[in-house]
Amino acid sequence: VLQRLIGICLFRAAPQDLDYSVRLLVLLASLSTLVDVLVLNTLPAFNAAEINALIQTALALTVIYALLAMRGLVNRFVQTATALFGTSILFSLAALPTIRLMLAPQPPQWALMAWLIVAIWSMAPILRYRGTSSRSTCSSRSPPASR
Repeated sequence: VLQRLIGICLFRAAPQDLDYSVRLLVLLASLSTLVDVLVLNTLPAFNAAEINALIQTALALTVIYALLAMRGLVNRFVQTATALFGTSILFSLAALPTIRLMLAPQPPQWALMAWLIVAIWSMAPILRYRGTSSRSTCSSRSPPASR
């Protein structure tokens, strides 16, 4: 799974390349929420990191579902959400050192640029595959259609 997530980050794989697994989605969404709490707790005078992280997770799930529903690709929800949360964990952990540097009394100028690069790059892999395929080309790892 880690190799596929790294492949998604490097534009070598797509969310639909992940196995369809609700358990993996729940695990990565939970881990992503914990990492968000960790990152938010590094910010000075930030209160309610846990509630904020839970709201972010719920909002991400809602937006992903709505966007896929508009494109008629709800069957990709589990894989897309899994990819989003998995890559979010990787990018958040990569950004954490630059966030800490930016909070220093005299932050280096490159720290903001490094954080911006990671922030923009973190969105690109998922947005790149946000339902660009037609319904007929869904991954073979998608769940079988219900009858």
